[in-house]
Amino acid sequence: MIADDFDWWLLIGDETALPSIGRRVEGLAEGVRAITLVAVNGPAEQQMLNTRADHQAIWVHRFPDDATNAQPVVEALRRIELPPGEGFVWIAAEARVARAARDHIINIRRHPAPWLRASGYWIEGRADGCERLDS
Repeated sequence: MIADDFDWWLLIGDETALPSIGRRVEGLAEGVRAITLVAVNGPAEQQMLNTRADHQAIWVHRFPDDATNAQPVVEALRRIELPPGEGFVWIAAEARVARAARDHIINIRRHPAPWLRASGYWIEGRADGCERLDS
């Protein structure tokens, strides 16, 4: 279980993670800072999240056959300015993308590993494949 008392949240994923991202952001308290970074096939897949949080949505558009390419997500992460205070990072995408995002947050951003959860929601070429990526 993840505590709800963080100053901010960064939720990263692809279209497979949108239900979980939406549920978390929509449940945050008023004024809590939330940034979502979601990779989708195009503007038609973007969703409006109804929340009381101070929410910033960042959408990365990519081709359907490029869903395992981590570069667009990592490039978008480089441009995000993380808020001050204690934050929680949640990541769920194809395993390679999730791993690259996790590595960027921990190794480049120096975010505390205990305040991060990462999962490969799916693995290219494997039916029902998933992978827990926490440090």
